[in-house]
Amino acid sequence: MKNREKKASTRIFATLLLTFSFIMLTLSGICLYVAPQCSVAEEIAWRMLGLEKGQWESIHMTSALVFLVLASIHLLMYNWKVFVAYLKPWASQILPIRPELLFSLLAAVIFLIGAALIVPPFSILPDTNNAIQMHYREKSGIDDNSDGRHEGRGRGRRGEVVDELEQGRNLS
Repeated sequence: MKNREKKASTRIFATLLLTFSFIMLTLSGICLYVAPQCSVAEEIAWRMLGLEKGQWESIHMTSALVFLVLASIHLLMYNWKVFVAYLKPWASQILPIRPELLFSLLAAVIFLIGAALIVPPFSILPDTNNAIQMHYREKSGIDDNSDGRHEGRGRGRRGEVVDELEQGRNLS
């Protein structure tokens, strides 16, 4: 009986820590989403909830690592049998493909392509982030990206990124 209680206690610990790391990952992600670029953050002494941008970045990376490790442990130690049992009927029959598998795979592909191409509605997040960055840049008076990063790199609409790349080539 004690072995079962110990396993339940470890499972509860892992589940709660996984939940708390998810909350911290979400909170730090929101803070970094609205944070200005590094040079602007330093210039205006940006803080959120008393922490500087570098501190939020550290929290975010640590929370992401803890979340990934715990999610893997949670799946392998506590839910592997359930996970395999869930997939077993699909693995034994290639056809017909279950609608849940098809729709979840299709959704994942759509999210991946939409986010990579930065097309609506997936462009809403990067566009909003660009607007926030511009607000901070205007507030600080920094407009030359003195931290060495190219404005909007990997963000904005696909055409804007292409235009920026072409402008960079013309400068060389």
